[in-house]
Amino acid sequence: LSFNWRNSNDKNNYTTQEIKINNQISQQTFYHYIDLNNMGIDLNSSIEYFFEIWDNDAVNGNKSSKTEIIKYRLPDFKELQENLDKNYDNINKNIVESLKEISLVKKEIDAVNQNLYEKENMSWEDKQKVQSLLDKYTQVTKNINSLKKEMQVRMSTQQQMNQIDPELLEKQKMLQ
Repeated sequence: LSFNWRNSNDKNNYTTQEIKINNQISQQTFYHYIDLNNMGIDLNSSIEYFFEIWDNDAVNGNKSSKTEIIKYRLPDFKELQENLDKNYDNINKNIVESLKEISLVKKEIDAVNQNLYEKENMSWEDKQKVQSLLDKYTQVTKNINSLKKEMQVRMSTQQQMNQIDPELLEKQKMLQ
């Protein structure tokens, strides 16, 4: 099994990467990851790729089968920035919603605390309400942690984009 790719601008040769498979099994699922940063592909470029596999028919000769050629276009600087901005807006919206939810949970906790302070014994309903509030609090905390991770990823991506000089990109476009 091989992964074959080329820069769409380079119509000459495909670069081939062998993918290890178990030849003893007739049907397999595989996953293949490629790092476009290591492939020398520039922003706003595209690649063409396909997978090819060969059988082991020694009697009639080996035959290959390949997938259709797939094109993948990398976004340009403007598209990346738009996606980051959209992502940032969604994160901010979710943060605002989470803060509202935390405020509501806090009010409910205060009300339950006041109610339990006035009672001598906790009823089954009170225990259920406390458990429900704990579950809500846990869920909101998970949401906030998830939003923190999303924000870190966004900031990391933004830093990578800031390293790409827009003037250099414009000069590169002019050369093409």
